[in-house]
Amino acid sequence: MVKGQQIVAADRPRRPASLIGPTVVIVLVAVYAALWLIARPAGQPTGRYLGEMSGMLALLLLSLALVTSSGLMGVLEPAFGGFDRVMVWHRGIAVVGVVLVIPHWILVSGPVNPYRSNIGDGLGVVAALGLGVLVLWAFAPRLRRVQMILLIAKMASSTYERWRIGHRFTGLFVALATVHAALVDPVLHQSRLLLAAELLAGAIGVAAYLYRELLAQRLTPVYHYTVQQARHLNKTPSRSASSPPEGRCVSSRASSSS
Repeated sequence: MVKGQQIVAADRPRRPASLIGPTVVIVLVAVYAALWLIARPAGQPTGRYLGEMSGMLALLLLSLALVTSSGLMGVLEPAFGGFDRVMVWHRGIAVVGVVLVIPHWILVSGPVNPYRSNIGDGLGVVAALGLGVLVLWAFAPRLRRVQMILLIAKMASSTYERWRIGHRFTGLFVALATVHAALVDPVLHQSRLLLAAELLAGAIGVAAYLYRELLAQRLTPVYHYTVQQARHLNKTPSRSASSPPEGRCVSSRASSSS
């Protein structure tokens, strides 16, 4: 590399260590799904069981999304290959998690559930609607064709700071979803193993959320980078090169944004 040449995210080669994060995410989801397939209690209707399984996978993915936004960049950046890739995985995991809530709602509404209650159902509704709004808010600027809808138009014109304030409620919604499942899921009432796995998945997300809100700002130093160069690739994406503050050693010196 020529001395002084900037490395941008798109040109940064993948190192073996950068596959650790994606591999861990995929393995955890696969193991969790396999556990639900293997430990299925007797007498559970197939449709409802698949619905409950979708809900539990959604909970796990949303907890992992909280982990990737926890501020542990000293661990996450090497594991995923850079801050930009951490955020790509964060967004993708969160979107898939919210999408899985849809089959959960559809499939669990059929058979009679003796464990349903107003409190349990209310917690689930608040959690699902809250997470859905946050995902819609995140994608609102890209939904140009439907911005004629007043709500989406307001979301699209909202500032990043306001979206960040709303985004901070993600952990609360995950906590509500964890309690909701423990209260009303008939599968969890019949299987202590699956109940323990559900509580562990929710606890991971809540712990990451609490770390970000209570400890990350105190334990993780903040460095203000200086943008040295910005180049528009076309009308939407741009490529930028940034330099760290003096004395700060980093593995990559640039990022790409769109």
